[in-house]
Amino acid sequence: MNFHEPVLSRNVETADAVAWTEDTFVIKNEPLEAVAKRLERRYGVKIIIESKALKMLTVTGTFKKISLADMMSSLAFSTGIKYTIDNKTITIRQ
Repeated sequence: MNFHEPVLSRNVETADAVAWTEDTFVIKNEPLEAVAKRLERRYGVKIIIESKALKMLTVTGTFKKISLADMMSSLAFSTGIKYTIDNKTITIRQ
């Protein structure tokens, strides 16, 4: 082992890193487009955001053991977005 090799490290918020193991969804100042991608993976749905401005809208929140319907309702309440759910497709609009 060479003691002169650089060591790489990153600061990681432990609570955020293990949140998924506790069925918690943590969003920290993320664009809605990025949040939508995470929701698609988590809930197995397709999310369409109809405007560029909405894609850039930033969202923050912590949701523990939340259903997709409750998640969308919370996002709508906190951001003013409108959405429809049709089978496994969610459309977000202003």
